Order: sequence, then C-alpha cells, then structure tokens
Amino acid sequence: MTARRTRTMVCCLFSAALVTAAAACSSGGGNGSGSGSASSTTQITLGVAAGNGPANADLAQALGYFKAAGLNVSFKPLNGAGAEAIAGLDSGSITIVESNVVSVMQSAEHGINTPCFAGGVDFTDNMDTTLESVQSITQPSQLAGKSIGVISTNSANTLMIDAYLEAHGVNYQSVHYVATGVANTLPALQSGSVQAAELVSPYSEQYAQSGGTLLQEDFGTVTKTPVFACWTALKSWLGSNSAAAVKFVQALNKADAYYYAHPQQAAAAVSKLDSLPASANLPTVTFKFTTSISGAQLQQWITLGQKYGVLTGSIKLSQVYDPING
Repeated sequence: MTARRTRTMVCCLFSAALVTAAAACSSGGGNGSGSGSASSTTQITLGVAAGNGPANADLAQALGYFKAAGLNVSFKPLNGAGAEAIAGLDSGSITIVESNVVSVMQSAEHGINTPCFAGGVDFTDNMDTTLESVQSITQPSQLAGKSIGVISTNSANTLMIDAYLEAHGVNYQSVHYVATGVANTLPALQSGSVQAAELVSPYSEQYAQSGGTLLQEDFGTVTKTPVFACWTALKSWLGSNSAAAVKFVQALNKADAYYYAHPQQAAAAVSKLDSLPASANLPTVTFKFTTSISGAQLQQWITLGQKYGVLTGSIKLSQVYDPING
C-alpha cells in the first residue's frame, strides 16, 4: 500500500535514496510524564522528524485521537538521525519517538534501554530505494571502491546499502561512506565529492530532474525483513505508563485506518496543523504504516547488523522488544 507523509524524515530512515551524494533526514523530540491511568491526562512530548515525520501521528493529533485517549501530545522536531532520537529519550527531552530499529539496537549496546513497543513503518513490495549517482555510474557494479554519501555512517542506512551491494556482487567493504547530512547531500553529489548518495524527497526528485542517474532497489527485499522503524520509549517510562502506551497505539491504529479509508480527507486534516510544516498535497512514499512488530523481525535486523559490522556487541532480544498490545 502507498502511504503519504508530511515531513521529510528518519528515517530518513523511511524513504531512502542511495545516490552519488548523500542526503539525510532529521527528527524531533520532547518530554512527557503521567500515570497513564484512565482518570488522568498523560503528557507526551513526541519526537518527530523535521520535514517528514510520522504522518499517522500527525493525523492522530489533527483528528483529536490522542486527546480523546487522554493524551496531551506535543511535537518536538529533531534535527538528526535515529541516534539523536534515542539520545533525546535518554535525556528525557522527549517521551516517545519513532526510530529506525537499528538505532534502537545500537542504543542497547551502550546500555540505553529504549525498546520498540509498537511497529512504525514497514517496507512494502514496491518500496524503491532511489540510488542516485553521477552520470558515469549506471550499474551497481560501478559503485565498487566509490565514495557514497549517507545520512549517517555505521547506521541502518549503511547496513542496507551494504546488503544492496552484496546482492549485486559488489564488495561492500570496498566503498567509503561519507556522512553528509540532509542539507549537504545534494551539493556533495553535484560537486563530485561523493560519487553516489542516499537521497530523500524532495532532493532525489531534484537530482533526477537535473539529469542524475537513479538506481532503484527494494531494500525490504534485500534485507529480507519488512519492518524498518518502530515506536520506542524508555523502558522505565513504559513500565510506569503502560496504559498510556496502549492508548497511544490505539490512537495510531485509528489514524492508520482513517488514512487508508480516506486518504484525501486525511491529507486535508493534517494540513491544518498550525505547528507542523504540512501540505494539503502530501508527498507519496512507499512504506506502510503499522503498529505491528514481532521479535522475529527484530532478530533479523540484529543478525544483519552483526553481519555488516553495524552492531558489534551482544544484544538480547528483550533489550529491544517490549510490545504493547493496543
């Protein structure tokens, strides 16, 4: 299914494009507290990606689903990748955030307990990852030994590119990753400081329109796992606010159902949020909103992360998986 988003995100972690220059996504965070009981209102500061945060959370806010569930939710934009979101949770500046699952695992390696309690987005069969490169590179085999721009190094982004390269017979250890960030990715590609890069919308479209080469791949197929992002919070917060966490997931489920049943009305509702840079014509991206997530899916990412050296320590599934049934 095709979903729409309002801000250009982490996920960057969400609709990634590998190109001859790297582009990244940013997010945001905030702080919250509360018992989560039915008789009280729980304060939640939701970390969202600046430019392309979780559209279903936007919709839950716009349609009053959070409020109806007794949740006072505020949005705080983040300006970094998944690692910044986890750091915000650890510091208490945000309460809940949607992060890529690899960042959650990397935080566990460093003793930060922020498990996935609900799914965020899945890859779909048609989730094309746009690999953009200089005009001289038209085949994956030509990426061997090249510099590739990414949102951040040693991350879910590099893991997926490693898997993509290996799937096409390229020695993934031969490439050099350069962290360029969102703003500097397209310029890095255009200047030739990198020969390929991960670009996200709208930068990928801009580069394509200027004559850049696009290589497309379904990262979900390459990594053999559909889940990419999850909703996460401090283990301690989940322990004392389990009812609020359930209500949060229920509100997202309502937003997801409304979106798929009424995509145009959903876009119009989100566009009315004064505090968010939303648009009535939301850009189409190819991932699927979901609150479902399984331990088996997360274990696949642990295995991949260890294979490609993104995860270097021992991780127990219980450190990154604490599902809430909403």
